[in-house]
Amino acid sequence: MTGITFPAAPAVLRSGRLTTSFRSAIRVVYDQLSNPDSSPADSIRTLLRSGAPFQILAPLPNTEPQDLAVAPSYLLRRNVFQGFDLQNPGYWTMYTARVRELLCLPFARRFLTQGGILWRIALQFGPNMLVQEALAGPSSAVTLWRRGESVGNLWDDFVTPEEINTLLGRSSSGSESCCLQTTFGILPRSGKGFGRTLTKHGSSFHLANLSSGNLQAPKSRRTWKTCFRPAKSDGPSEPYAQELFKKLGYDNARAPTWDLY
Repeated sequence: MTGITFPAAPAVLRSGRLTTSFRSAIRVVYDQLSNPDSSPADSIRTLLRSGAPFQILAPLPNTEPQDLAVAPSYLLRRNVFQGFDLQNPGYWTMYTARVRELLCLPFARRFLTQGGILWRIALQFGPNMLVQEALAGPSSAVTLWRRGESVGNLWDDFVTPEEINTLLGRSSSGSESCCLQTTFGILPRSGKGFGRTLTKHGSSFHLANLSSGNLQAPKSRRTWKTCFRPAKSDGPSEPYAQELFKKLGYDNARAPTWDLY
């Protein structure tokens, strides 16, 4: 992605479990067929670069969690959402300041593995180390305080709906937002006042529109669906990938999962 530098060989967690979408699973299978000696962990860098959703659940050290009575204050306000005043011409300055602050918190690594527009925003505004942290396993929010999600003895960070709404730039009323979560790339529809030519740089165009303080840039969900359409993605659709996954000899009745080594 333009303006983003990925580490040449970031360290990848090699213990725990990788869970992906079926589309991403096809990539993991391809990598393993191309190199039978490879580990599913070797595909994680590619998944992260492409903005694909995935999750890494990892074992924790055999230590007792610390007392929540002395936990950092950010852990106690994760379900609090302060919406944005999107009619204020300075909304973009307030938005970027709050988003940058959020992305500096330990658990923010999880935004990068959510994929889609959350991945795009986290890369755009997150600190330089966020990519490394996304691949390194659970943050201190989990390892010290056990504030995460778990499957058996495996853990990962999580993000709350309120934190997602912050990244999306949702208004105080919840009726408008700077971004729509279901869009990865966004393209203006012709005939709706956005020009007749579609462009593959729709997301960058929209970010520039927001950064200019344009009060028409934030939109309601209905307007998003009317005026914009998701950019076409490369590769098979999720239902097709699910069937292909089965034809390749894998169980497609549940989310694709691999043990890391």
